[in-house]
Amino acid sequence: MQTSVRYRRAIACLAAVLGASSLLALDPKAGLTTIHAFGSSEAYAPDGTLVSDANGALYGPTYYGGASGAGTIFQLIPPATGTTWTENLLYSFTGGADGSTPWQALVVDASGNVYGAALYGGNANPTCVNAACGVIFELSPPTASGGAWTETVLYSFTGGADGGNPNGHLVFDTKGNLYGTALAGGIVNGACPGAPEGDIQSGCGVVFRLEPPKTTGGAWTEQVLYSFTGAADGASPGSGVTLDLHGNLFGTTALGGDTAGCPSAVSGADAGCGVVYELSRSAGSVVESVLYAFTGGKDGAYPSEALLLNRKGVLYGTTPVDNITTSTQNGTVFELAPPSGGGAWAFTSILNFSKKEGSQPHCDLTENAAGTLYGTTFLGGKYNRGTLFTLKPPTTKGGAWKQTLAHSFTGSKDGSSPLGGVLPGKGGVLYGTTFTGKSSTAGTAFQMTL
Repeated sequence: MQTSVRYRRAIACLAAVLGASSLLALDPKAGLTTIHAFGSSEAYAPDGTLVSDANGALYGPTYYGGASGAGTIFQLIPPATGTTWTENLLYSFTGGADGSTPWQALVVDASGNVYGAALYGGNANPTCVNAACGVIFELSPPTASGGAWTETVLYSFTGGADGGNPNGHLVFDTKGNLYGTALAGGIVNGACPGAPEGDIQSGCGVVFRLEPPKTTGGAWTEQVLYSFTGAADGASPGSGVTLDLHGNLFGTTALGGDTAGCPSAVSGADAGCGVVYELSRSAGSVVESVLYAFTGGKDGAYPSEALLLNRKGVLYGTTPVDNITTSTQNGTVFELAPPSGGGAWAFTSILNFSKKEGSQPHCDLTENAAGTLYGTTFLGGKYNRGTLFTLKPPTTKGGAWKQTLAHSFTGSKDGSSPLGGVLPGKGGVLYGTTFTGKSSTAGTAFQMTL
């Protein structure tokens, strides 16, 4: 599955129902306003959940665009007065050693440095997807006003035991270590089950840690915490990891697991429906535990987004499809609750989308203080251009969650087909992006007031 876990499936569906790109602001009665329209001659196709700094500026990647067409990192500065946001293009990837095709959410530290992953570029290696193995990068702000941001490659993957083609959604621990995943590489047992057509890929992916240098100017050091085998433990981690207060890591793989019924998009052979996993330490070693293996029925299949961990230790996530043997396949939102006294985690499918409600959630979920979940779907809704939805928890134990369709994207001024989640801001505002739009633009950034 690799890149197809998120993009090839999504873009194939997009091509079937959309024409191209978006313009500016929407009917204020809808509560959604476009704060920036990306042009096809610059950065375009934003593909990750936005992040913010201490000053309220927003940051994100674009899958395409820039001087070399290899993707960009952008900044949106909120207006001091009025309603006009200012876009700064912080970096354009060249597709060489600096990386190519950044994706998923970035991380901003307290000093304003921006960190992320580029799927391609870096070390050239035919065993990696697109023949280059990807990088982890840092962007440092200029020391003088108006100066250029500086990109530093923290690690360039080789495609071997260290992994290849890293995902975004990196996370810091309290010691300044970065954690993430890579789609390929690791224990090399030939092509991983379900590798996408045209991609040469060895290994089923890894979870890694990057440790900062002990001296100024030194190199970051990578440590592989776990290599997936493609069996019951999972394969092809499609997004980053979530870190709890005890140092345990949680994530998903799009393939693998001990259940049958999910064929590879290429070979047709069963490749597993994906898993939710935990990495913990025991006697000084990292141990993987599969918390849930998807079956491809109402519980969903091919999870490829980061998990949300709430204050009660409950995990929430999405799958882009469900009921894979039927014609519905609109996706799910699920909950995994930890056991109260040992035993198995409790899995609940809290929403199976209908096409009217939304289809194919390719997003990270977010949560407010009341436990309401927010997310987006790539397709579906009134115009089949994607949706923004809310899910309110049940008021009684065992009750149903209540979904609200907050917005159906039209494919016009508001854009279409969001691939990232939404970022909560002040005053109940949510910020997000759409992957594409209409006519003169190629995706949007929006704000939504609920």
